[in-house]
This record gives sequence, C-alpha cells and structure tokens, in this order.
Amino acid sequence: YVRTINSLSTPPNYNDRYGSLVSGYLRSETGGQVVFNVSGDDEVYFKLSTDNSPDNLVLINGDINNPTSLDTITLVANQYYYFELTHIEFGGQDYAAVAWKADFLPDGISSNNWVTVGGDYIYDACDAPCEVRGTPCDDGDTMTENDQADGNCNCVGAPITTNSCVGERGISQTYLYKN
Repeated sequence: YVRTINSLSTPPNYNDRYGSLVSGYLRSETGGQVVFNVSGDDEVYFKLSTDNSPDNLVLINGDINNPTSLDTITLVANQYYYFELTHIEFGGQDYAAVAWKADFLPDGISSNNWVTVGGDYIYDACDAPCEVRGTPCDDGDTMTENDQADGNCNCVGAPITTNSCVGERGISQTYLYKN
C-alpha cells in the first residue's frame, strides 16, 4: 500500500502486525538550526542523510517506545536532505511521527513546543530530488506547452488548444438527452 502524506507522521491506529517506510527529502528555504524529536509505537527509526544521498544516512534515533531528541543540527538553505522513517507495528495503538524545533519556524528553536514536520518541508522520494515548482521542463508531450515541474517530480504542461469551439477553460456544460 502506497500513500502520500502531508506531514512526517503515519496514520494513527492503521492496523496490527505491519511495517512501513516513509522516505523523501527535507528542505528549508532559509535553513538554520534544528532539533528533531522522534516518537512512535511500537518501533520507530528515523534516519537523516547529511545531504541528498541515501548512502549518507545517519540514525537519528532507534529507541523503542521512547521519544528521543537529538543535538542541534544545522540545515543549509535550499539543500535537500534524504530521510527514512521506519515504523514497525506489533499490535494495539500505532503511530510514528517526527517533530522538530527550528530557527526558521515561528516559535524558534528555543520553544517548548514540538511541531510535526509539515508538508511545506517534505519532498517526494524519486530518482533525484524533485525540481522546484515552476522550473521549466519537457514533459515529452507535443500536445502541451509551457511545461513546468510541479514540485512532486512531475513535469506537466498546459494543453495546446487551437479549436475555437472548445469554450471557456474551467467551465463545464451539462446536457441531458431523453429518447
């Protein structure tokens, strides 16, 4: 089962006796100091690369049923950092989450509040880090123009319309035929 998530956390109480792997890239436009807090049930392991390569993963935590925070890490602005969150569930309640405190978050790194890493900082795992949304690309479709990266490793273009009878974009007309 593959699912897109909008934060660095798994759905709670999903099932029993399963394992999951969440992988992708973290990136902050401003960078700064960060402290991570990893929690979950039953076993949760969070690894963060020193760069965008899966070959440079470092275990941030590996404790069972015990939230763990790490010393301060400095993230470079606009650098992609590959990550993997491994979750193993035996039975009962289940979840996995990675929270953080950071210079670039509204409450800052000295806050008492942990914030789950949100979708604004997570990028899909694909063969290479995804291009920033709006970057020109070629989707290979001759029937589109103005191709741009969508920020999720896809290149999409706008359909080329030469037929003046198509109508206004975004408007749909419904017709009903009887007999």
